Amino acid sequence: MASPRIAVVHLTTHRPDNPGFQQELDALNASIVRTLKKLKFAVDLIPASQWSFEAIEKVCSKARAIFIMGGEDIHPEFYGARGGYPGGGVHEAQGDRNQIRLVHWAAANGKPLLGICRGLQIINVAFNGTLVQHLTTSALHRGEHPDRGPFVRHPVRLTAHGVAMYGASNAVIDGEVVHSTHHQSVGRIGEHLVVTALSPDGVVEALSHVSAPVHGVQWHPEHPDSVAIPIERLLNFLLASTSSVPTK
Repeated sequence: MASPRIAVVHLTTHRPDNPGFQQELDALNASIVRTLKKLKFAVDLIPASQWSFEAIEKVCSKARAIFIMGGEDIHPEFYGARGGYPGGGVHEAQGDRNQIRLVHWAAANGKPLLGICRGLQIINVAFNGTLVQHLTTSALHRGEHPDRGPFVRHPVRLTAHGVAMYGASNAVIDGEVVHSTHHQSVGRIGEHLVVTALSPDGVVEALSHVSAPVHGVQWHPEHPDSVAIPIERLLNFLLASTSSVPTK
């Protein structure tokens, strides 16, 4: 019997302008692939900016679940903002476009989807939410000293929606310490989404769709110092998810 498949959708395999960032993301992708394979899943690694949406859809339609991974900032055109903000860097508009379409496709087809880091932000933008373009508290969410690496650790706290959503699954544990590296965050919450976890400074750390099996976390459960237990918890929750939570 063939192994069940997971689609891991990242942005690109080639970053000539920033090879160091490519190495960091390749390491995170390799970490989640190793973990999923240990859990007896086959993995399809998909670069969203290099494939057509039709090719992405074809592979994802055969997957049990979809992960949308981290990467560059989302192009401001997709959430009605301008460029020129601190730390903006390079954008991958075609990858953004394909990932936004993929979120809509997953929601419409009941395909379980988890967004990680920018993947959470993609979910919010896909449902007409906005982003904070540069956090005033970015040092609490991203390593800003070259000798300490790009990650910082901090706890996350569940909201009432988070308690209702995760229940006894322990997919996300109240007070859990996570690995983060980002300078943007969710701004206005997208339509049909609820916040399920926050950081100590109030940054949105997790959100979920109220009726589709679409979820996102701002941190990196695939970080090599975190896996495999956080990924396994989240995956089990994702595969069992109905995403039904109270909207008030």
